[in-house]
Amino acid sequence: MNKVISFISGRDYSLADLFGGDTKIIIPDLQRDYCWGNYAVTDPKSSKTKELVSDFVKNIIELFEEKNGSSLTMGLIYGYEQPHNHIQICDGQQRLTTLFLLLGYINIKCSGVYDDYIISKQEREDDYEPHLQYAIRESTLYFLSDLSRNVFIERNTRVTDIKLSNWYFAEYDNDASIQSMTAALQIIDNVFNSLEFNCFLELGKFVLNNLRVLYYDMENRSRGEETYVIINTTGEPLSPTENIKPILLGNSKLTKEQVQLYSDQWEDREEWFWKHRGTDTTSDNGMQVFFMWYWQIGLISVNEKPVPLNPRNLFISAPTKTKEMENYEKFRSLDNIEKYFKALTRLVEKISSDVELQTILHSIYRRQNKDIALDNQENVWQWLRNADLDIVLPLIALLAEHPNTKQLTAFTRRIRRNYFDGLWAKDENNVDTRRGQNKMDWSDLIQIINQVEDKDLLNIENEKITFPKKKRHIPIWYDKNEQIKDKLREKHPEAIDLWEDNEYLMGDLTPLWNDCNKEDIAFETLKERFLKIDKLCRMLNEDQVKKEEYQFSNWYRLYRVISGLVQIGHIQRTKWEYEGCYFSHKDEAPWWLEKSQIMELISSDDQIEYMKNYIRHEVSKFIRAPHDHIELIKSWLTLKVLKADSCKEGVYLLNYYDDRAVSAYIDIQSNYIIPYESFNWGNILLGYSYSYTIYPARDSWNWQQVANLDSPLFDIPYIGYDNDEHHIENDDIKKAHDYINVLIDSFLNNNAIVK
Repeated sequence: MNKVISFISGRDYSLADLFGGDTKIIIPDLQRDYCWGNYAVTDPKSSKTKELVSDFVKNIIELFEEKNGSSLTMGLIYGYEQPHNHIQICDGQQRLTTLFLLLGYINIKCSGVYDDYIISKQEREDDYEPHLQYAIRESTLYFLSDLSRNVFIERNTRVTDIKLSNWYFAEYDNDASIQSMTAALQIIDNVFNSLEFNCFLELGKFVLNNLRVLYYDMENRSRGEETYVIINTTGEPLSPTENIKPILLGNSKLTKEQVQLYSDQWEDREEWFWKHRGTDTTSDNGMQVFFMWYWQIGLISVNEKPVPLNPRNLFISAPTKTKEMENYEKFRSLDNIEKYFKALTRLVEKISSDVELQTILHSIYRRQNKDIALDNQENVWQWLRNADLDIVLPLIALLAEHPNTKQLTAFTRRIRRNYFDGLWAKDENNVDTRRGQNKMDWSDLIQIINQVEDKDLLNIENEKITFPKKKRHIPIWYDKNEQIKDKLREKHPEAIDLWEDNEYLMGDLTPLWNDCNKEDIAFETLKERFLKIDKLCRMLNEDQVKKEEYQFSNWYRLYRVISGLVQIGHIQRTKWEYEGCYFSHKDEAPWWLEKSQIMELISSDDQIEYMKNYIRHEVSKFIRAPHDHIELIKSWLTLKVLKADSCKEGVYLLNYYDDRAVSAYIDIQSNYIIPYESFNWGNILLGYSYSYTIYPARDSWNWQQVANLDSPLFDIPYIGYDNDEHHIENDDIKKAHDYINVLIDSFLNNNAIVK
């Protein structure tokens, strides 16, 4: 056995050198999956997909049967040695993996004669690490070790039974390399069975000693990664997207100059996706995402909605239902691919250098991506990869069809509005909202982009666009909302942009003027309205409420409950025996902004007095003795607000528990602290319900269990709680009830609250 001391660049080595001694051939994490066992290559003669293993193995058998003893160089392999005797492969992965699988199969047929070339003797006494190791992912690494031991050496599992063995884990089904390896072994078995071959011992010697590779040393990982990107691997199907390259460049109509041009462009694309790969180990995932987007845009005249696509298959031939599609040949062209790729890179560059664009995009995913800075291209690309098609596809199409557009920022604003039209399409009762009816499909936006001149993109009328004939509603693109905004922008562009950026408006300013005469709107009136709407929205965010606004915030949140904007009913993840409402909940969808209650509140001069009068009128009927749990919750919350107003130290902000709901048992008497004959406010206790709990029933109530409680009872005068006996005396209940009635009387009579 030949034990290699060091691998020297420019020399050729046999498989015995590569898989012998202490040598390890490592497929590093920068590599892609093994795929020769899959149907991943297109035969230029038949245009059908095929695998490469069968022809590869048959060629080796033919060379062996010539019996001339000559050696054959299997081509270059690129790699670097790190650590000693560990060759990290940068190019040549597919050939070496297939040869190792062939050698393993031969070893089975020879009853283990070539064990040392599968796993060294030293490793067979230790961890059973094979000479070929896949560092792409752990599952591949473990599988190859199990395969080498159980199938190739110990031979306790047949090639046909690998997936039935007890060492084959379910997660292996999700590993592309493993699936291709098992397929390759089945193909190898089929080839030898079809040829009735039986000279395995001699074939093993030939494979180990006569098949050689030329080694080129890349010296280190950095150079290896660079070479990995730019090496021309047209003949090797290393990845799904790389398979597309020979399909397109193999066009017989292309001149040599065109082939060189398109090949250079392809390598530039690979290098760009490699530089912007983020946490990916290869550039392939990024390029696959690009081609998925590319074909979604190309198929808009066929597909009403985004559909799963196989870009490689689409480049081979059009699906049956798109045979008549004029767009198809256009999108198969290398010039068009380059056009859309340039649009993508232009979009990434513009976003990374434009603060306003960054701000707009951040507002779209303001929660999950708020910490991602969009001031560098890699982050922008990763952001786009995770964005909805409603956002990314129209932006790419815009820069592809209008590369010098002056409308990118304004169009992005319109895209944002359209996105939130869809996001806020339903109210809390799952009924369609006005905004939901305005949502335009991304495919319709691309039709506008394709058919309209750049200057008219934002104000084109629907009648001038040819949309695919589909049985669906197409919203008006340049609607009244946009027309009013354009008119106002002539004199107040910065103000309109600021209003659009409000997190509860997101481009739709209709709540500012939906009850005004749209033909004659005073800017100062709209400005005042916006400030009021903005304040109402801030009052739902604890972090944004200033101390001097505590009173307003408390009354406003109560007003929402009393007016019905916040429903009292069953709370998710809680028991049916009690119900409640999210008194302090920050709305996800601001459908309520256009309700008549809110519009009246916005129109009022003294908003606090307006809310007090409204609440006073509504609760006066039941606040002294609620008849059911709904009236109880409304009354209890009113008392909480009154108590906050009466605090001697000044108004305090009521508790914000956005993940909990103020709740009451449906049976009112279950809310009593101790049994009582008639309703008494001094004996009522409510709390915050969440995760299947609210607060203990009266028969198990104790002081240690009040963490979730927030009642008028415990911080008003005259209440004496007995920590030892864990109960409240009847006299104290009466005092509490009397005190609360003072608050009620003061409120209903519109008197100053006694502090």
